[in-house]
Amino acid sequence: MRYRIAKVSDYKALANIHFNIRSTYSIGIFAKLGKPFLRKYYKIILNDPNSVIVCAEGEDRIIHGFCSSTLDVEAQMINLRQNKLQLGLAAISSVILKPSLIKHLLDRYNATWNN
Repeated sequence: MRYRIAKVSDYKALANIHFNIRSTYSIGIFAKLGKPFLRKYYKIILNDPNSVIVCAEGEDRIIHGFCSSTLDVEAQMINLRQNKLQLGLAAISSVILKPSLIKHLLDRYNATWNN
């Protein structure tokens, strides 16, 4: 196993890992959203200079896990606010499959982005 900083091109692998852990960790809005949302989220985060994601990569060069953090929460939130339309559009397929997500998404929006 080797550790490395994630590249923008890793966004699909990170989204797949995050999506697949839902069977063991089902708490929170991210666990309820689908792959399209997660792919868009990680694409945005990986392009954010304040985000740091370290990947655990096997000898097979496949990412088996990761850990993410931010160097500046306020700057990261500004970046996410600037991309809220893209994130909202990426969440549509999940909302169509489960309309009750609308309330969770609005609660998350109000708690996170209206401060």
